[in-house]
Amino acid sequence: MAVLMESKDLKSIRLIKADNTLLKFTANCLHLLFMALILALTLGCQNSVDTVIEDYNSSFELEIPEDPHPGPGEPGFNQNDLLLDKYFISSTETLNLAGPANCNYEWTFTNIDPSDNKKNFAKLVNGSSYTSRRFVMYIPLSEISEGSYRLRLSITDKEGNRYTDNCILYIYKDFSQS
Repeated sequence: MAVLMESKDLKSIRLIKADNTLLKFTANCLHLLFMALILALTLGCQNSVDTVIEDYNSSFELEIPEDPHPGPGEPGFNQNDLLLDKYFISSTETLNLAGPANCNYEWTFTNIDPSDNKKNFAKLVNGSSYTSRRFVMYIPLSEISEGSYRLRLSITDKEGNRYTDNCILYIYKDFSQS
């Protein structure tokens, strides 16, 4: 009886080994098939990545909306609409403003307190200046502290007409960074 059991156990061991061999063979075949598929797709594609991206992007057109605000010299232009009345800016943020196109620009940055006659003491970034269209001030690098400041934009259009608008900047401490 013990011999008979032993032969049954050997058969089941042989069956398990056969199953494992079949599984390994199947896994290897699937791996080879997957590699062949990747190779076929790679070799079969006639387009470079740049061509695929260019084809994709060519189906889109950049639509630049018209400025809803009339510019200097246009009907409906109001110099008091050049800037908002107030800007609230966190001490960790960037103030990014721009004047209307095709003008000469003069930005003036001062303290609210009229007894302090310093002007344009804040450092600007990204190539902006106090005479460029864009006024970009990254507050952490601007060397100003929390408080209230006055910003004036004066523009001169092509005909020599001068327009001015003022706003108040409120720089506040960002407590989420503490």
